[in-house]
Amino acid sequence: MFGFLSSSCLLCDTLVDLNAHNGISLCQGCFNDLPWMQQACRQCGAACSGCSTQSPVCGACQKKPPPVDYTLSALSYVSPVNYLITQLKFHHQLSAAAILSELLYLSLKPQLARMADKPDIIIPAPLHNKRLIKRGFNQAVEIARPLAKSLSLPLEKNAVKRIKNTLPQSELNASQRRNNIRGSFELVKTDILRRASHVVILDDVVTTGATCNELARVLKEAGVATVGVWSAARA
Repeated sequence: MFGFLSSSCLLCDTLVDLNAHNGISLCQGCFNDLPWMQQACRQCGAACSGCSTQSPVCGACQKKPPPVDYTLSALSYVSPVNYLITQLKFHHQLSAAAILSELLYLSLKPQLARMADKPDIIIPAPLHNKRLIKRGFNQAVEIARPLAKSLSLPLEKNAVKRIKNTLPQSELNASQRRNNIRGSFELVKTDILRRASHVVILDDVVTTGATCNELARVLKEAGVATVGVWSAARA
């Protein structure tokens, strides 16, 4: 018998009792089929079959360490996760943000319990004003807001400003993405960032890591000691 709070599964339309699913609008079957990240490089977050507790960093990061110190992603960017993110970003399905936020929380909770150095603030990856006006919202903010509340961490939506209206990263290869994003960010709340030794960048999906690495570079130049990345999905 379904309780007072019910909804339809965003993936298959099956009726879901939200009281029994932590408020996630996914049925048990779709939840069970989610592609959770398993073995991944601790630094860049990419899938890494050879990575382990003894050797947590992939060969590429060992050879050329990125500015990001660690990456924690909940899910692989494959079906149906790519569908959820597409529905959020391009079809204004904000309920997908709530689902992705809760899934990220479930993934992060045990890892944060083992983390000695807890983050000081969460910074959602910023959009340029023109893209923000066109889309109407920042998907990273929509995912970050409930997550920050659940973790009791400060959310700084305006600590960093995107000053270049770059080409969409999804249209470029890895090298083009790095060049495209270079010089795109400007620190705004420098007083807050100077007091923060551990900052987390939150994004919906990490593909090559170019955006987060550029933002991490800017944060570290401002004196932030540790920059991590949390994302709902990793390509």
